[in-house]
Amino acid sequence: ANTHRPGPNHDGIAKSREEYLKFQQKRQKFEMAPLGKGVLIFDEVKVSCKVHWHSRSGRMIGLAMSPSDWPEMHDLYETTDASDNTGKTTYVLQFLWHCLTSSFDVLGPYYTSETTLSSKIVTTWLYETIEALNLYGFQTILLVADGASSNLSTFKQLCGC
Repeated sequence: ANTHRPGPNHDGIAKSREEYLKFQQKRQKFEMAPLGKGVLIFDEVKVSCKVHWHSRSGRMIGLAMSPSDWPEMHDLYETTDASDNTGKTTYVLQFLWHCLTSSFDVLGPYYTSETTLSSKIVTTWLYETIEALNLYGFQTILLVADGASSNLSTFKQLCGC
């Protein structure tokens, strides 16, 4: 079961740092060692309405199923209550750091939201992620995202435009 909560997983980043140091030492024997400078890629993903994820606890609540779906299995599942709006995640913002001088990747962190993501929250989570990665020696020198309006607004804020 996934027990990691949304946001920076410092234990996971520290483990990636250990793997990166080993990776650097191994590469150093044969070619230039990776420099720890990378690109931070992020993307907002809409969560399928069939998966119910609780934003506050960071855990999956369950899977939704209409009464007409798999009638023989219906007794094993509980019908979801449309009025139950207790923090179900509708969007996930996922980050990936990729080293520009090697093939090394650090997956995460991810953040969950009950509503669409504003540029303010994207900017907050972006800074939090860069800070956490930098703490472990993963320097971000380039940002990549799609053209979602919240991302464009975030880039405008970062540029001072």
